[in-house]
Amino acid sequence: GTGKVLSNIRFVSCTFESIAKVPGIYINANNSTTTSASGVYVQNCIFNNNTNYATQNCVYILTLGSGASAIPFTGVIVENNIFNISNSIDTCIELNDTSEFTISGNQINVTGSANCTGILIRSNSNVGEISNNSLANKGTGCTNSTAIGLVPFASDSESNIDIVGNSITNFGQYGIELSATYQVNVVGNSVVNSAYTTAAFEIANCSNVQISSNYVYGATNACLLGAGSNGLLNIVIENNTFVNCGLSSGAILANALSNENMTYLVIRENIVQSPVSGTSYFASISTAANTGNRLDNNVLPNSITLLNPSYVTDRKS
Repeated sequence: GTGKVLSNIRFVSCTFESIAKVPGIYINANNSTTTSASGVYVQNCIFNNNTNYATQNCVYILTLGSGASAIPFTGVIVENNIFNISNSIDTCIELNDTSEFTISGNQINVTGSANCTGILIRSNSNVGEISNNSLANKGTGCTNSTAIGLVPFASDSESNIDIVGNSITNFGQYGIELSATYQVNVVGNSVVNSAYTTAAFEIANCSNVQISSNYVYGATNACLLGAGSNGLLNIVIENNTFVNCGLSSGAILANALSNENMTYLVIRENIVQSPVSGTSYFASISTAANTGNRLDNNVLPNSITLLNPSYVTDRKS
């Protein structure tokens, strides 16, 4: 029928393991039958995944439809759960078209050769907090996996999300990935990698993003910037500590392409300690224009240069 309402759905102190088709919880607000969806709670549950579900998620909350036709979930809380992943899945926690959400206090433990994304926010999700989660790869997998990603589908965007106080260990692609997002704060997180993640923070096609007071150990690029189709605008990278980052003849902060559209990019008061041997530059960033771009008061060892001289024009250092 039509006109259905989804509300006050609770999973509390449950254990999920050895399920035939999906490794946990799947909630879908079908926009052809559902008129509203609110109040989903997943709290104090245990997810033990020892079966290969490479295309499935442990917690999957989504809508059918896109843009204005989607039925957004309002008020989703996923907190204090434990995810023990010993065989590959797609994602531990994925939310789509969700507003006023909280993902907090969860433990994600990946072992053996298992692969998975930790937390993934998609579609037009907004007004949320991802805080105080522990995401640890303790095995040999996740070499191409992201711990926390805000990655909407094409033509969608995400906004007003705080990523605060999370601990990320040994996810090989990105610690935190931001794509097509705005009004996002990434504050007080720890990204530690023993085998050098591609980038602790990947930022593409974003505006009004703050990356501050984070600790990064063992990243080829502490920050990898990409303008994308809409450019980067008002990105602030400040008061972070980068330890054992970089690569021979490379840079700690970089962008993949040259002459990208980046304006009002501010990089200030960061501390670099013990860079990878041979690292040449703190920042090797090529922009199409220098409007509002500046580097101020960063603390660097004598072995590396502030900027790649090939890209220096009127920036202030």
